[in-house]
Amino acid sequence: MSARSVQCAGSKAGKCDCQGCSQGEHELRSAAASAPTPLRVNVNGFTRYSNAVRSLPPSEQRKIESIARFVVTSLNGRRPRVDRIELVGHADTDTPRRPAFEKQVSVERAQQVRAALASAINRVAASLPGPAQLPPFSSRIDWGIYGAGAARLVVPHARTESDRARNRRVEIAVYGRPVGRVRIARRNEFVAETSEADMVESIIQEFLNRIGDADIDRKNCFAAGTKVIELLRPGAPKKLSCSPNFGAPFAMSKKYLAPFSDKIRCCPQENCLSPTRVDCTVKANSVACGHCSGTDGPYLIVGYHPGSLSNAVERAKCVLDQGCVVRAGVLSGICDDKPDCGCAKRKGMPPNEVWRMCPEHWLVIIGYVGDKFVFWDSAGVSNLWRGGHEFGLLHYNRSENRLTTGADLSKMDVNPRGRHTFDTKQWRYQVLQLQTGGRYKPAVRSC
Repeated sequence: MSARSVQCAGSKAGKCDCQGCSQGEHELRSAAASAPTPLRVNVNGFTRYSNAVRSLPPSEQRKIESIARFVVTSLNGRRPRVDRIELVGHADTDTPRRPAFEKQVSVERAQQVRAALASAINRVAASLPGPAQLPPFSSRIDWGIYGAGAARLVVPHARTESDRARNRRVEIAVYGRPVGRVRIARRNEFVAETSEADMVESIIQEFLNRIGDADIDRKNCFAAGTKVIELLRPGAPKKLSCSPNFGAPFAMSKKYLAPFSDKIRCCPQENCLSPTRVDCTVKANSVACGHCSGTDGPYLIVGYHPGSLSNAVERAKCVLDQGCVVRAGVLSGICDDKPDCGCAKRKGMPPNEVWRMCPEHWLVIIGYVGDKFVFWDSAGVSNLWRGGHEFGLLHYNRSENRLTTGADLSKMDVNPRGRHTFDTKQWRYQVLQLQTGGRYKPAVRSC
């Protein structure tokens, strides 16, 4: 995309006079400016009987994100205001035909896309500079949800899965209310994405603006997080309260993978109060301890309960949207060899539960972009260094069912220091617990 802003000299018959504007953008501006003629976008590619937006092809999910940015910009006073969005769900013909079922599936698809679009609108709005604007942007829109069943097929008598996927769609109609002259602010603005990196940087910058240059004692990670939360609290609404419940525990199992074997094992730290690594100069340790072996690998991998993790992730997003931060207790490094001593010594705790009930380390999650969570790290072992602070990303991988600093299992290998091999600036973290932290900023939605 060109960095040059293309200014429109005027309009004639709904078309811009400026040179260099894309035809798609001309049509977008005209549709948004000329109520009741709407901008129409088809989101298609649902699998058979599915209404899950997250299972759509990435190109279709990007359409939802693009519409969200367009809507937020309009409601922020820079374009003709969007005041109504209609979503019509569609289904492919079922075999044998079940019109009532087809209608139900089509309505559910429209409802799911509406939820995804509303969530995206509020997320984009939350990234705007300055204090959060209330009420949430999604609540300022008149929504219409409809289902057409299989009555309006794009591909009649579809025979291939590709053609059937085109019939399984949701048509989104965005209606704009004229508020004066239409201006094209940037070439291809609608189709060009605001990069995830930009959104992450916006979250970090907001945090840095609030935290200032305060001196934070980082000797104890939980205490350091508490200090950060205290520093953020004064700028938050005084009556803000956040939901504490993250549901059932989601870290269910642990498994040592290669290069661990009968010959290479997990060697614990010498003690908790003054943790030091095992002495790798000792011959027995140099080949037998994972910390000393010199071999890269996945080592310890945490297993999660799918439903519980999914619920906890969605709750974390809602808590963040409420205006609070989230604490994340994590397992770091290559072993579960450093549980908190005070927690581990708690009377009555089953020995086999210590590893997941006593996280090695604690992070403070300050925002999210899609299924990526932005966290502040007191340990100085995360890869985004900004303003004297360290930040990183936790990835919620829905298909692999994990919440870690590795985007997928192929990125979970670590070196003997416990850092990712694909990015040795980032210590590997696997989330064991999520907790509601303190007040941070005005809410964009309630849970």
